[in-house]
Amino acid sequence: MTDKKKNPIWDILRSVKLTLFILSVLAAASIIGTLIQQEDTGIYYSLWFRFIIFCLAVNLIVCSIDRLPVTLKIFRHTPNPDRPKLFEEAEPRTLLFPNASVGAVSSIVQGILRSRFKNLAVKEHDNSSYIYCEKGRYSLFSVYLVHLSVLLILAGAIAGSIFGFSGYVNIPEGRSIDSVVITSGKDRGNKELGFVVRCEKFLIELYDSGEPKEYRSDLSFIENGKESLKGALRVNHPVKFKGIRFYQSSYGDMPGETVRIKALNSEKGEETTIEVGLGKAVTLPDNRGELTLSDIRDNLMNMLGPAVLITIKSPEGKETPIWVLKDRDTIKKKFSDMFELSQKFNPSAYAPFTFELYEMSSVTYTGLQVARDPGVPFVFAGFIMIIIGLFLTFFTSHRRFWIRISDEKGDVKVSLAGTSHKNPVGMERALDVLLSRLKETAMEGKHND
Repeated sequence: MTDKKKNPIWDILRSVKLTLFILSVLAAASIIGTLIQQEDTGIYYSLWFRFIIFCLAVNLIVCSIDRLPVTLKIFRHTPNPDRPKLFEEAEPRTLLFPNASVGAVSSIVQGILRSRFKNLAVKEHDNSSYIYCEKGRYSLFSVYLVHLSVLLILAGAIAGSIFGFSGYVNIPEGRSIDSVVITSGKDRGNKELGFVVRCEKFLIELYDSGEPKEYRSDLSFIENGKESLKGALRVNHPVKFKGIRFYQSSYGDMPGETVRIKALNSEKGEETTIEVGLGKAVTLPDNRGELTLSDIRDNLMNMLGPAVLITIKSPEGKETPIWVLKDRDTIKKKFSDMFELSQKFNPSAYAPFTFELYEMSSVTYTGLQVARDPGVPFVFAGFIMIIIGLFLTFFTSHRRFWIRISDEKGDVKVSLAGTSHKNPVGMERALDVLLSRLKETAMEGKHND
């Protein structure tokens, strides 16, 4: 089996330089995707952006695997307690216990250490007693916790971009919808929800100035013909159903389902007002045909204003569709060519009547933002984990202590030394605290004598 450290591909994948390069590319792509308006699927939903995230994940995994054996070796290894050279290489902290024996002082020191540290190891050597103890051994794995948290966040981002979507829908008060308009991702357009959402009631509370104070939508979620959930939707208080979140975002007025149309009979000079509902049919005066309201638009073609499509069926069975505009004369001056080319915009196309849109009913609608992101639990868990991992990384360390207890011409000398894989200042402070605790014990012994 080839040694992974001698494998050039492995060396590249575990390189910190590769990590910095990938992060730079990812940051640049994110800036572009945020500042520049995207069309179609957008950067965040593109295959190459997902590939960058995948490369970063592979780099983190390889780095973790590459360094894990060394970490496990340090974690499992318990150093020898007797390391005389350690006390010679640095100036150890020392303390004298006068008129005492090495065995008695060793028992006292071990009692103090056992209450503070784990994994005590004791060894007698050359009329001296050596003690080893440590603290924070599990902090060696804090960096792997950070790596795992980043991988969870990346997994959440990928899951959200592949399986998630976001969009919007406007629901008139008292009506229902079963699809939404998707505005992000590769599947833009109408998307079936698989259930029905009904706006039972829309409520709005205003300030004295007329500005909206709060607006709320009472929604019902209906699945297989049965009501499964009811929820009051308010700003910053979404409702979740079947993994999809609904957010209150806007409101407004839209055409209702009833209109009033004036029909002028040019033969008799009589004008009749006809009230008709969407999809309904009414008989024209003198049984001259049947009028059906086929469609209602609040702004036809985004430029012609309010309009309705009526279909006139003659007694002979011939159908004549006509778009009847609210302000036809004004609009005709701007778009005269269109009116001349198409009989659909001629209000007199069905003789002897000339039709005019007189009044449209309106209804309040609630505007909802709709989103599904299956990666949110992964991202949430990743952020919690990264906070814990960073705390352990910066505020904990693996500290190892060696204590030598030796005879010094009738007195007992206690020497302290220690090492830490990081935060040497904190290590020095920990040695001072331990030395202070031993001094307190020595003073208590003198008072007892």
